[in-house]
This record gives sequence, C-alpha cells and structure tokens, in this order.
Amino acid sequence: MNSTKISAGIVTYNSKKHLKSCLTSLAKQKHPLSQIIIFDNNSPDFKYDEFKNIVDSIPELPVTEIISSPQNIGFGSAHNKILSKIDGNFYLMLNPDVVLEEDFLLEAINSFTKNPEISALNAQILYSQYEKPTIYSTGHTLFKERRFEDIGIGTPASEHQKSRMVLGFNGACPVIKTKALKDVSYPEGPFDKAYFLYGEDDDLNWRMALAGHLTIYEPKCLAHHIAGASGAHKNPIARRSALYNRWLTIVKNDKLLFFCLDLPFIIGGELFYILIRTIKKPSFLPDYFISIVKFFTLLPHALKRRRITPIRLNRATERQLFEKNYFTRFTTVFKRSFLKSKHKSIWNH
Repeated sequence: MNSTKISAGIVTYNSKKHLKSCLTSLAKQKHPLSQIIIFDNNSPDFKYDEFKNIVDSIPELPVTEIISSPQNIGFGSAHNKILSKIDGNFYLMLNPDVVLEEDFLLEAINSFTKNPEISALNAQILYSQYEKPTIYSTGHTLFKERRFEDIGIGTPASEHQKSRMVLGFNGACPVIKTKALKDVSYPEGPFDKAYFLYGEDDDLNWRMALAGHLTIYEPKCLAHHIAGASGAHKNPIARRSALYNRWLTIVKNDKLLFFCLDLPFIIGGELFYILIRTIKKPSFLPDYFISIVKFFTLLPHALKRRRITPIRLNRATERQLFEKNYFTRFTTVFKRSFLKSKHKSIWNH
C-alpha cells in the first residue's frame, strides 16, 4: 500500500481564498501524495508569487507544481492537461473548495485494496455550511429522464454510512485509477474538450460505466465541500452549459433503443422541468432557447464521438444503469424550486 502513488490535481478559478485550507488538508494526509499539480484557468485573482507563497507556507506538501494558463480552457480540459503530466496510478481530482479529513486517502486506498475490481471512489462529501452533517454527494445516479443526480443530497449523513456501488462519482474529490481514465480517453484526455463547464463528470461517469468500470461509495472517506463557492450559479454561461452539455451527453452515450423506450419519461420530465424552472425564475426560458442553439452547433462533434469509447456491457446490464425510482424526481425538483431545502442548484439563485 505504501508503494501506491497518488497524484492530486486542482483546477482553480478565483479560488485563492480557499486554496490554503485545501492544501493544508492534503499535507495532513496519513497516506502520502506523490505530487500535486495546481492549474489556474486565467483567474483574475491569480498571481503566481501569491500561489507559490501559499504552497511554500505548507512545508509538509509533496512536490507541487503551479501552472498558469493564458486563457480559461474550462474544467475538464484543465484536468486533461494535468493528467498528461502526472506519474501516479491513482488520481485525486480535487476542487479547491474541498477540505479532506486526514485519513481520506488512507481509507480510499484501503477500499481499493479490499475491492480490486473498482476503478473509482466517491467519498462521503458533506456540506461545509451546515452544523449538522448533511450530505452533498455520495455519488451519482442516472434517472430515466436522463438527468444525473447526487445521491443523498440534502439528507442527514447518518443515513449513508454503508459503502455501496454507485453509477459514478461527483467531480468534487473522486479518487480514480489512472488506467481506467486512459481506457475511456479521447485524444485530448478523458474529458471531452467540447465541455467547457458543467456536466463533464456526468459524461465521464456514463462512459466509464459503459466500459465496465465500477465506482464505489466509501463513507469512511470524509470530505467537506463549500457548495456554490465558485459563484458559477450567477453566471448565465454556466447555467446554459449545464443544459446543453446534458443533451450532448445523451447523444454521445445513450442507446437508441433505450432512449425510445423511455421517451415518455424524457419528454414528461423535460416539460415538467421547464415549467417549474420558468415559474421560479423567468429568465430560465431565454437561457433554455439559447442553449438549444448552442447544442445544435456542437451536435456534429457529439455525433462523431457517439459511443466510440469502449462499451463492455451487454444490453440487459446497460439497461440497469438507469434509476428505477423515477417519480421521486418530481418531488425533488419541486422541493428545490419552492421549498426551503438543502439542495444546491445553479437555478436556485
């Protein structure tokens, strides 16, 4: 276990105020990291010397490289750049607004050792904002309406204390085998270059699942996430990206037969979603139509990449990827939109 090499990658954008807490939690890990790479996406708040001073103020850190991009290339593309430089056999993909408990990596490696068949791990990610332990994510599931959801979001952590297999991972702090990422990679890396912001982890989740890579939820790995710290919910580009990237993900990964079988769920869910969001926030409707235009400009790219990464599941197993308890989606969307809820959404602000 001590020979296991874990590389950490952190993509920053206006994240300086969170960086020291994040890095300090890495320095305290009981299982060492082999390297850390920080990639800044042309942040207005970025000054190399200031970032370097933060790193130097934490002497327990392993070798840490800081990369400054001359332009904002997006979340997924930034991680592709990091992944091209790492030497670890595990990759900790870490948001700068996340703080890890000191045994996070140790418990992660223990879980991989006990379950050698798994390729990725989702921690018990808690909201940092609440006094009582409240779940931000225990992993991703995929509903028949083709929406990914964070499992357990807004619920008490006490309800999620058993490890289990999940469809995929939340992008805040997963630990992933690098060989699995290489298995589903495009020429530029595991993240599709067309996804600038939002939904890139959903696309990767679906492709990894189709390739037969398993993801486990491990509650012994604890992380604390400041949801909404990036401020993306205030950005119309981010809101639109969340819409059209979802549609691109469906085009790229869905089996046509299953899409047709579930069309009533997909259409019904979409109409309900549009209605609720428009009532809550009228500016949703123009954002939605702008997203449709953007989707069609990117559609040729999505069609070229349709199901081109490995697919190792038979039809019956692939069908089981979709969450069966569909009708809970209506109550979830309603709660997020109209009731006081601990669910975070880029449309709730």
